[in-house]
Amino acid sequence: MNNNKIKVISNKINKIHFFFTCPLCNKIHKHGSNKDLSNRVEYRSPHCDRNINTKEFEIYITDDTSRV
Repeated sequence: MNNNKIKVISNKINKIHFFFTCPLCNKIHKHGSNKDLSNRVEYRSPHCDRNINTKEFEIYITDDTSRV
C-alpha cells in the first residue's frame, strides 16, 4: 500500500466528469471521465492544498457511484 495516496469514493459520474468530496478542503472536486462510466480506480493530484503536492487521490468509482 502506498502512503502517498488519499483514498476517496466518487459519489457521482457522468460522461464528462466524476465528482467526489475532497477530504482536505471539504469541497466537491470534479475530474474528466472520458465518457467511461465503468467501475474503476482513477488517480489525480489535489489542487486545493499546495502543501501536500506529494500526495495523490486514489478515486474509486464503484457500484455505489451515482450515474447521471
